[in-house]
Amino acid sequence: MTSSIMSKCLVLLLATSWCTKRTFAVTIGMQPLRESDAPSLPQIKGIYFEPIGSSDYVCHKNLIPRDCNGTLAVDLSKDSSITFEWVASDSSSSKYISLRGAGQDAVNFEFLAQFACDGAVPKQAIDGDKVSVSFDFIPNAAVGEFSYNQGLSFIDFEKFGGNCRISSVMQFGAGPSGELNLDITRASFTVNYNNTNVVQGSQLYSIGTSKHNWINFGSTASDSTIYSIKSLPVDASSPTTAPPNGAPIVPSDPTPTLAPAPTESSSDTDNNRGVTSGGSSGCSFMHFAMSTVGIIMTLLYMF
Repeated sequence: MTSSIMSKCLVLLLATSWCTKRTFAVTIGMQPLRESDAPSLPQIKGIYFEPIGSSDYVCHKNLIPRDCNGTLAVDLSKDSSITFEWVASDSSSSKYISLRGAGQDAVNFEFLAQFACDGAVPKQAIDGDKVSVSFDFIPNAAVGEFSYNQGLSFIDFEKFGGNCRISSVMQFGAGPSGELNLDITRASFTVNYNNTNVVQGSQLYSIGTSKHNWINFGSTASDSTIYSIKSLPVDASSPTTAPPNGAPIVPSDPTPTLAPAPTESSSDTDNNRGVTSGGSSGCSFMHFAMSTVGIIMTLLYMF
């Protein structure tokens, strides 16, 4: 009797589990560097960030110039979508990122990770107009004012100077009134890419403060810029999530133009060379269909 029940359960298991294997979008999380470590680093008009999930990230206070670094395992080949998440805190929901600027001030969300690699490596240079952006604004606050400088934004996978790299710059400037005003608990940047045209398999990338992992206004920013991690108001509940659908879009032409949310539609500096789509793959419909077939088969088999 027990053997019979087990056999019937096995039929159901095989029928319903045929399509349970799913792939998940690649996600890279960044959080502010520990406050105790930040003062020892070169001063910037911005906030240093460190990767979430690195087990060996450490600050070397005796190095000159001082640096914090570690490694981060990333497998670009496991999916065809990548998301960069910049959060005010990984362990607490009581913080937010406050960014203020005016006039020509622009703030960059910059990411760079790399590892030494040999041979030819494909390059994918993804322009800012293909990137999806979502901000979590602080509760009970007006949606921020800003423009998206998509012509100066990108996400790249490439080989540069003997290193295979993941690099990204997302730039935001002042809105129509001439002010930049962002109070957010999270910023998410997502893009689709060809995962057959990247380094295959999980790789251990080097990442650190000397590699432009920061939210930074840059050395030419005005003295009126504000960049800080603050505590949420006591009465705050959950953040308001919204894409910048109404934000002005600044293309390669430096003249700002109003535009709707960008639709899905490549330049070299040290980081080498920015807001709404993305996704992950799966087979939920097939899973549902096979589950239904499995249930029918099992009932017929049992009766």
